[in-house]
Amino acid sequence: MGKIMRFLLAIILTFAIGFSAGCGIPDGGTSKTETRVVTDGMGTETALPLHPTRVVSIGVSTDDVVLSLIGGERVIGIGHLEENMTDEAAKVPNHITSATESVISLAPDLVIVPDWMRAEFADELRSAGLSVYVYRTPGTIEEMLQMIEEIACVVNEEEKGQRLIGEVKGRIERIDDFMKQIPKEKRLKAVYCYPQAVGGGKGSTFDGLCAHAGLVNGAAEYGIGSTESAGREALIAINPDIIFMADDAYSKEPKNLPAMRQLYDDPALAHVNAIKNKKIYIIDAKKLLSYSQFMIDAMEEMAQDAYGYEK
Repeated sequence: MGKIMRFLLAIILTFAIGFSAGCGIPDGGTSKTETRVVTDGMGTETALPLHPTRVVSIGVSTDDVVLSLIGGERVIGIGHLEENMTDEAAKVPNHITSATESVISLAPDLVIVPDWMRAEFADELRSAGLSVYVYRTPGTIEEMLQMIEEIACVVNEEEKGQRLIGEVKGRIERIDDFMKQIPKEKRLKAVYCYPQAVGGGKGSTFDGLCAHAGLVNGAAEYGIGSTESAGREALIAINPDIIFMADDAYSKEPKNLPAMRQLYDDPALAHVNAIKNKKIYIIDAKKLLSYSQFMIDAMEEMAQDAYGYEK
């Protein structure tokens, strides 16, 4: 009788082990049982796969970092907006909306979400049994570097993350070295303009770009905050030497080229230095409005437009 019971137990264990082995992520991915508990940027403890292979990335700047670290092969969903990482983005099979159902339908093993998404979005995904990591949107270059390190850890690519951070720091250091030859009294005053408004104030990513590109941020000097904007009167009062605008990469209708012409054609602005000297520059929105490593592209271009910096 004991032999029969041992035989039956062996059969049961064999089926149990076989069933467990068949519950992994599709396409040879890591089993969801191989998890670790981490605390995300919002302070939420969440179980994540040790080595995610079916990642959904929400937001273009998230895509920039994720695709740089793991390529398109381990990503199953990104958004519809134009990407910086075009070659890797082309490998991603699904371009989705940020609707909950759109994400759930892909059965991802990890969803990476910026904190500017509505809070209910992450909750709904977690309620559907998905692993979700929410990170805080960087407001400075230092925070951008921290975000890269954070996401690299989440996707189990710490070494690649450190290499990417090293590359970014190297580019910043080269700009900083170049700026040492520009005396402070000769540094230009710059502002970021979008249609009918001045933005990019103190503590914004634009503020950080100005600091490294050897520019005085006129909006910050005027008292505009990181999330604030001001109108034409502020532009006249600031009297910048140079104006930067973003192109229309994220817009269905062209706005900034006509807006640039409006600035040039407005008689009330005729005495503003940047207008008078034809110093309005349009920079790729995917760089200038980014909070990923691609913001350094904008920094380099700003330094080039202002002082002739060469990459």
